[in-house]
Amino acid sequence: MGHVVLTTLLFLWLTAACLTALSFAARVRVFAVSRAIVVCVPGCLLATGALAWYANQRPENETPLLLPASLVVLSSAVAVLACRCAYRSEGREPRMRRLIHRRGAVGDPLIALTFDDGPSREWTPAILDTLQLHDVAATFFVVGEQARKHPDLLLRAAAQGHCIGSHADRHTNLTLLTTDGVLQQVDAATKAATSATGRATRLFRPPYGSYDRRLIELLDRRGLTMVLWSVDAMDWWLRDADRIARRVTPRLFPGCIILLHDARGDRLRVGSSDRAATVEALPQLIAGARARGYRFVTIKEMLSAEG
Repeated sequence: MGHVVLTTLLFLWLTAACLTALSFAARVRVFAVSRAIVVCVPGCLLATGALAWYANQRPENETPLLLPASLVVLSSAVAVLACRCAYRSEGREPRMRRLIHRRGAVGDPLIALTFDDGPSREWTPAILDTLQLHDVAATFFVVGEQARKHPDLLLRAAAQGHCIGSHADRHTNLTLLTTDGVLQQVDAATKAATSATGRATRLFRPPYGSYDRRLIELLDRRGLTMVLWSVDAMDWWLRDADRIARRVTPRLFPGCIILLHDARGDRLRVGSSDRAATVEALPQLIAGARARGYRFVTIKEMLSAEG
């Protein structure tokens, strides 16, 4: 009987770990895979070891192996369902959906280039040069502390006709902060972007694309519109311009919002801080999109086209 109790406790622990990790991962989006792995894999290994130990040690008249094996399957199913429900329910109500923009209207062949984490002295000027050369308007979601360091770059971007949004004051996962902490990050970033350009910004993109119901409601109270993306160019990881272009171009569709970067977020030290591949990929992306009949607009123009 001791074997059954020990094994059952391990399975219960595994279920709790899965529910906690996957539900939390569904809440914070980007970290779904990594956090689920970190928390759940040890539990899976322990459960597997317990199964093997139980199979070898149990007496002939002890509870069959089918029972603990069934518990493993059941706990996994419950965890997956909980994750799915949490992911589908967070921000999916009709009112919440109107406050989150992942794409524009599908009628007209309009697409939007967006750049996160800047401005940076090293890469933003080159990106602005390329956009100006090809007569493309884009949207920059800027980090507040970077905007305060390089206000001239934001002023230049605005003068070229680009749209400026905010991306928190520091590149921090807002779902992990207190309400006061979230408001400080949002307000400071918005103020920095507005001060640099002299134009009020009403667009906001949360760092890592991580959000929850609280953040949606706080942004709504501030009169800010949350903008996510349709296609991630993965330029924060890929260092080859051709691979970036090949990733984005086939995925384009009317209303598509493309995520690129002109710097690296200070709080997540993964991937490359080198944006040379992004700069090099831009002409390919622009040419490929125009060859398919798409026209580039800012996020403000895209949302206006929705009516």
